[in-house]
Amino acid sequence: MRTKPSDGSVNGFTLIELLVALIIFGLILASVIPFIMANREMSRRTTCAANLRAIQFALSQYREAYNSYPRTRFDPTQSSWTAYTGSDEPQPFSAESEVRPNDVTACLWLLVRIGYLPDTSVFVCPSSNRRPDPMTNNNGQRVQPTLRGNFRSGRYLAYSILSPFNNSAGFTWDDTLPSSTALMSDMNPGIKGKQDDVTRPMASNPPEKQQWANSNNHAKVGQNVLYSGGNVDFVPHVFVGMGYIPANAFDPLTRKPIPSQQGDNIFTSLLPHPNTPDGTTPSNGPGAFGPHIGPSWNYDSYLIPSDDD
Repeated sequence: MRTKPSDGSVNGFTLIELLVALIIFGLILASVIPFIMANREMSRRTTCAANLRAIQFALSQYREAYNSYPRTRFDPTQSSWTAYTGSDEPQPFSAESEVRPNDVTACLWLLVRIGYLPDTSVFVCPSSNRRPDPMTNNNGQRVQPTLRGNFRSGRYLAYSILSPFNNSAGFTWDDTLPSSTALMSDMNPGIKGKQDDVTRPMASNPPEKQQWANSNNHAKVGQNVLYSGGNVDFVPHVFVGMGYIPANAFDPLTRKPIPSQQGDNIFTSLLPHPNTPDGTTPSNGPGAFGPHIGPSWNYDSYLIPSDDD
């Protein structure tokens, strides 16, 4: 029990008591901070999913007006694609346009140009390091979106979209795509980052190897994926393209469990060259990636650009 000294004053905390109090406070912080951070990330994932739904609604509006999702000049003789060309081009469809053929980001910019998405912040995942396009010209002057032909750079876009430059027989660039088609997602990480390589994992690999192909938007934990049918799921791996079978599913004929997920890697082309598979068997393999490679079949989930661009 604490005693009063002879002068009538009361003793303060001892050094040991202060240290014990600091340790207890530190333990409380250590247990609370991860909870706060986890809640913060869950909130960001929710906002990210809402962004993707907003973009899909704009795609639907464009489809209603033009009978197709947005697409700038398409050169079917090329299997390559590009991004971020002709940002100050007022005429993205002209033959002399600075927007090059097969530019995937210029397709998304059409939603801004026409006014279906007037706020460019919808293209920014709150968990990414991207920021909204400032809607300025090359001289830094504010301009109308109709005087722009593209995002100024990859700093202003945090999402990838199904390649619209697919000359495979049967491909349709509209809402008649199968509902399980991966239409958009958090940004494809590509192959150039320190722990980025979308061609590395197989569908059957453990989570630590799957992270090589996961988006950087959410610290490699996974990515929000928007499907053509309208649902958005946060998935911890990229093998959720056409033919996806979830882990621990059952074969409908044998009723035996399927040991691991199967599906098409949404961040790669199924093959490095065009092909015409029947679509009943997903590859489960890494696939091929690069701006020189296009989709290899009509339902090939190849979401681009990547954050390499």
